[in-house]
Amino acid sequence: MSECLSSQEFSFFVDGSASAEAATMWRRHLRECDSCATTLLRMRAGIESVPESTVETSGKRNISRELHTISSLEPNVQIGDFRIEKRLGTGGMGIVYQAVQVSLNRRVALKVLPPGLTLNQRAAVERFHREAQAAAKLHHTNIVAIYAEGEENGTCYYAMEMIEGQGLDQIIDDFHAAKGDKSASEDFISMENGVTCDEPESPEAVKSNTQTTLSLSRGGSLQRHFDTIARLIADVADALDYAHSKGIIHRDVKPSNLMLGKDGRLSLMDFGVARILEDQGITITGSFIGTPHYMSPEQIRGGGDKLDHRTDIYSLGVTLYELLTLKLPFAGDNQEQIITQILGKEPRRPRQLDDRIPVDLDTICCKAIEKEANRRYQTAGEFAEDLRRYINRYTIRAKRSGPIDKIVKFVRRHKVPVAMAAGIVLASTIAGMTTWKYFSSRWAQERVIPEIRVLVDKGKYFEAFEIARKAERFVRGDPGLAALWPEFSDTMSIETTPTRARIYVKRYNSPSDKWRRLGKSPTGQIRLARGLYRWKLTKPGYATVEVRRPTSNRTVNFQLYRKDEIPSRMVRVSGGRFKLWLNGMSHHEIELDDYLIDRYEVTNREFKEFVDSGGYREEKYWKHKFLKDGIVFSWSETIQEFHDQADCTGPSGWRNGNYPEGRDDYPVGGISWYEAAAYAEFAGKELPTIYHWSRAGITVGRYSGTILLHSNFSQKSPDSVGDYQGMGSYGTYDMAGNLREWCWNKASDNKRYILGGAWDEPEYKFVIPAAFNPFDRSTTNGFRCVKYVSETAVPEMAFEDIAFETRDYSKETPVSDEEFQLYKKTLYSYEKDALNEVVVAIDDSEKYWRHETIIFDAAYGEERVIAHLYLPRNSSPPYQTVIYFPGNSALFLHQYHSGGLPDFLLRSGRAVLYPIYKGTYERNSGLQSNRPTRSLSYRDHVIWWSKDLSRSIDYLELRGDIDHEKVGFFGLSWGAALAAIFPAIEDRLKVCVLVGGGFYFEPALPEVDQINFAPHVRVPVLMINGRYDGALLVEKSQRPMYDLLGTPEKNKRHLLFDTGHLPREHVNEESLKWFDLYFGPVR
Repeated sequence: MSECLSSQEFSFFVDGSASAEAATMWRRHLRECDSCATTLLRMRAGIESVPESTVETSGKRNISRELHTISSLEPNVQIGDFRIEKRLGTGGMGIVYQAVQVSLNRRVALKVLPPGLTLNQRAAVERFHREAQAAAKLHHTNIVAIYAEGEENGTCYYAMEMIEGQGLDQIIDDFHAAKGDKSASEDFISMENGVTCDEPESPEAVKSNTQTTLSLSRGGSLQRHFDTIARLIADVADALDYAHSKGIIHRDVKPSNLMLGKDGRLSLMDFGVARILEDQGITITGSFIGTPHYMSPEQIRGGGDKLDHRTDIYSLGVTLYELLTLKLPFAGDNQEQIITQILGKEPRRPRQLDDRIPVDLDTICCKAIEKEANRRYQTAGEFAEDLRRYINRYTIRAKRSGPIDKIVKFVRRHKVPVAMAAGIVLASTIAGMTTWKYFSSRWAQERVIPEIRVLVDKGKYFEAFEIARKAERFVRGDPGLAALWPEFSDTMSIETTPTRARIYVKRYNSPSDKWRRLGKSPTGQIRLARGLYRWKLTKPGYATVEVRRPTSNRTVNFQLYRKDEIPSRMVRVSGGRFKLWLNGMSHHEIELDDYLIDRYEVTNREFKEFVDSGGYREEKYWKHKFLKDGIVFSWSETIQEFHDQADCTGPSGWRNGNYPEGRDDYPVGGISWYEAAAYAEFAGKELPTIYHWSRAGITVGRYSGTILLHSNFSQKSPDSVGDYQGMGSYGTYDMAGNLREWCWNKASDNKRYILGGAWDEPEYKFVIPAAFNPFDRSTTNGFRCVKYVSETAVPEMAFEDIAFETRDYSKETPVSDEEFQLYKKTLYSYEKDALNEVVVAIDDSEKYWRHETIIFDAAYGEERVIAHLYLPRNSSPPYQTVIYFPGNSALFLHQYHSGGLPDFLLRSGRAVLYPIYKGTYERNSGLQSNRPTRSLSYRDHVIWWSKDLSRSIDYLELRGDIDHEKVGFFGLSWGAALAAIFPAIEDRLKVCVLVGGGFYFEPALPEVDQINFAPHVRVPVLMINGRYDGALLVEKSQRPMYDLLGTPEKNKRHLLFDTGHLPREHVNEESLKWFDLYFGPVR
């Protein structure tokens, strides 16, 4: 179509009454015509009802070019930091251009709100900004990322991730145009030259089964086609679930707001009508917002305050319906007819339109588009999980509507007499209860166990536990369920000293939950869902203990102390051998005794007691030399520097010797190190050493980052102590964020350490030591105190100056290519002698795999390598293979066990090889740490690990049941970090998935330093990390490694999740998607 739309056609298009063929044709034209696109944009904004400048003459329709001049940006025009390249199309409330961000030299999609809108209707501007702000809050692999927002000369714009591909609506339109009389699935499968999401640059890029299938599955199967649709919609459902968890409802989910990239990723965009749940000030009245065909019944009925996230589930369900059938659930001659049907008519089931659509997909789709919100999936996550149950051939959760459901719907629609309805419902209920009782056991075994398996794979242990606990009533003793319990729960025994203490728990990440009572100590064996908990222990006459602890399969003992032994607002911290886990200080270790530390930061109210008691007038509290620029000043010379805003002595943020009204329990800020030390002396306490502060505040391991999710890094202001629920291991609060806290120790240049980060700093500051001039009185400076209760003196080492060693990778340069090749040739190469391999054991007992234990010659010394090979039962040889490299716990365990091996890999249909690397398990060499050092021992171990990996591939190449061209690598934590090295040496690795990796901060010899190898990694790499990883920071460790990888940008991806060091949720599915993308699906 080359002619522009007439007024009547615009009217038909906007009110949804156009035929499918006409709508397809008009959408094609709108993608190419600036004038019509701008007219449509103004109509959506409410500026005009029909284009008044439309003139019809001699059967030809032409639109005035006036609108084009106010909306179109020509190539090479620059707006802000962005240079226009070309127009891409119209989206929601703006026109989208391909542009280049000049300062970063990266290509972006730039969405622009034409000035015509900003001049005529300010509401459009507010909605445009709201779209940018809503999307910018979200960071998910299936949500288009927002980079920047701005306004220049009345033109509003925002920049977003540029996705090379097509809108899902365009793909559907192209199918419509070519479909003819064939069914939807016939069209998808049989079209000769299907729609492609831009041709890949090279044959090697064509690796995504997702892309290939939606490129119309040339020669593909019908089943694969439906699986791909399910996988794409499941990914979007995950994205919606994430957005909903952040309090954002999209409210306009539809194919035109979904972009399918050439990497096979379906991304959600255009949050133009998104509603932020916390913002009660946003209302939209007087018109429909959204696309009627995809709107839920409750969205059509209005009443925005009652609209919740389930409206998005309905809209995504309609999108699934359209993908399956190439038809919409409802059609009509005008918008009024469509709306009437959405509100009062049941749609035809997808299988009624095409009986080759799988029954389970039909059932899932129908559940998603139920008219009553409480009959749909209650979360988008549930929707995604059911789709993946279908893909994995598990029993789905949704149930196909039966006669009872149809009767209930009929009653509700037609309002038959209440007595008759009650009789039918009662009879149906009795029949349902009888049937349920009869089939409950079978239901638990066939549906619940697969459902639990899906949740376990996603790391949702609490949800799996609740389902298993309910199911156990029907299948107590079932071996299948019994075998699953250890995968998501721990059995532990709680003891206390003294005994008979009451014990309560609640999930750490649900601080508002009620405490759950476990009984009195000792508890005996109790089973809890695996995870992190808040624990509370009470006993009359004893101080209440509140701590944070993960579950474990062992006996745990808590010590209680009498109330007179624990001062008010303090907690007791247990001693022991302790290693600093602050970045740049991980080599410092010390033995500590028990001590007391303030539960909260010192408050304004508490510090006021010091001021009112003459704290600034009594020299006796000021014990430390006032050293400035190498000169010692007297107390009388210095004390005048410590004044408030009215020149009265006191913190810098106070006025007239007092703090702002209503801030009694806020932490005192604006304190120098000297003032903090003087208060501690006044209170009979001390400032904590960096060791004592870290022992109480910083937790290492899987749950290290969870404290950040509940701490004040709000970028707004400090808050009352304890308002944020970020509790440390021993019951302290606000050690992460709120105010940063002075510690005793000196750094260089007479500076003093101040730890924990403040409300106006990024979260990673929690584990990055900072040091300031002790006279610094920034309002973000606070403190807490300690008491050393042991008769044994605190080790002198605790009070010594501490050097802070770290690396700034932005200022470092890798070695030359020539030097790298020299390392590779002289240190990492080896003679490929005979392996002398022997299969020493075979375990055939597992359902999903066969386990072979093999030994073969190492590439060094006279050593033998042990390797564990798991061969899948659910696929056919030759097998794709993944080589696993573990976390550092393998260094400290002396006997191999498969428990640390990700279960989802074993059941993925791929072979998994787990070599026992030098220094791990049975091959323990005495290596004490996985962290880099400049020692020859560390250098030798890295080279040995690399050779063990290479020899393992040598072994795989001897086997006929292994696909030698499809060998990948999966690294966890330590293994992920070392993957900056291994793929640079071993080019037989074809793809890598790295979970919890990054550059280390400790220096190493150049021949084993990650930075010198990463640029030589060329294979596709997926990095999965926690945003709140305290060990390997996003900006300082993860991104430097990602950026330096030599892999082409299109073949690497960095996914961040809101967790600590090791993400759990989504790791399984993202990892398998990555292997599928480059290896293809397993056979």
